[in-house]
Amino acid sequence: MNIVRISIDKVKPGMIAAVDVISCGKLVVGINEILTDNIIQTLKNNGFTSVPVKAKKTSSYINEGSDIDKNIINVKNPISIEEISLDFQKQVDNFKSQLNALLKGNKEIDVDNLLNNIKYITDKVQNPFELIEVMDKTKKFDASTYVHSLNVALVGMVLAEWVNLPAEDIKKVALAGLLHDIGKMLIPKRILNKPGKLTELEFEIMKQHSLLGYTLVKNLDIPMEVKLAVLQHHEKCDGSGYPYGLKREEINDISKIITIADIYDAMTSVRCYREPICPLEVMQILEVDGVKKYETKFLFPFFKGIAQNYIHKTVESSNG
Repeated sequence: MNIVRISIDKVKPGMIAAVDVISCGKLVVGINEILTDNIIQTLKNNGFTSVPVKAKKTSSYINEGSDIDKNIINVKNPISIEEISLDFQKQVDNFKSQLNALLKGNKEIDVDNLLNNIKYITDKVQNPFELIEVMDKTKKFDASTYVHSLNVALVGMVLAEWVNLPAEDIKKVALAGLLHDIGKMLIPKRILNKPGKLTELEFEIMKQHSLLGYTLVKNLDIPMEVKLAVLQHHEKCDGSGYPYGLKREEINDISKIITIADIYDAMTSVRCYREPICPLEVMQILEVDGVKKYETKFLFPFFKGIAQNYIHKTVESSNG
C-alpha cells in the first residue's frame, strides 16, 4: 500500500487517511480513517489543498501518467506552531543580512537565495492557515520592516495561490513582497519609528520610500513586475495612491496583490503608535472602499480565504 498526497479536489469518499491530519494542534482526521463527504468538506474548510491517503498504484484514482500523479509529494510530519515561529525568526535574520548587503551597494542579487527564506517556512506548514497563524505569533515579538516584508511575501503568495496564478507569477509575488519596502531603509529612523502621527512634511518624506526603493532595484536582474511592485505598492485603483496617482488599468497585477497583502499585514501588526487591529475588523475596513481602491478579483478571494481561517476557532467576546 503506497502513501501519496493528492489534491483535495481529487479526494473521493471511501479513501483512507494515511496519517493523522492536524491543523493548529487539533486532529482533523485520524490515521486509517475512511474519508466521507463531511470529512472532505471539513478539510477544505480548514484550508487543506491536499491530503495523504493510502492507495494501491493500480487503484481507480491513482493511475500511471494521471494528473493526480503530479500531486504526489513527501508527506510532512506535524510540527508545532511554536517550532515554526522560531524557524521564522531565523529566516528574518537571514533576510536582514541579505537586504543589508544590497543596501551596501551589491549590484547582484541571488534571487534563489532570497526566496529560500520563504521556501524554508512554507515547507514546514501543512496549509495556508497554519502559515497565517505563524505570522500572527511572530508579529507579537518583532514588528520590524524585515518581518513585515517577509509577511507580505507570504500573504501575497497565499493570495496568489487562492486566485490560481501560475507558479512563475507566485514566485514574482514572493520576491516583490520581500523587496517592496526596501526604500524604507533609506528613510530617517526618527520618522520611520516615530511613536505618533507624522507631520505633513514627515509623511511626504515617508512617501518617498516607493521611489527610493525603485532606484535600489531598477538595475537588478529581476522581473520588471517585481520592480514595478516596489514602485507601485501604494497606488490605488481609483487614482488616490502615490507616488504617481495611477489608476486601475495602469497598475500591474503583482503590484495589486502586494498592495492588499501590505495593508493587511500592516493593520494587523503592532505599531509603535497603536495596537494591532483584529483581522476581521481589517476586512471590514477594506470592504468599505475596497471596490474603488483595490482590485476586486484579488480582494474578494482574499476576504473569503481569511474568513475561512476562523472557522472552528475559539473566540472570546469583548465582555469576556
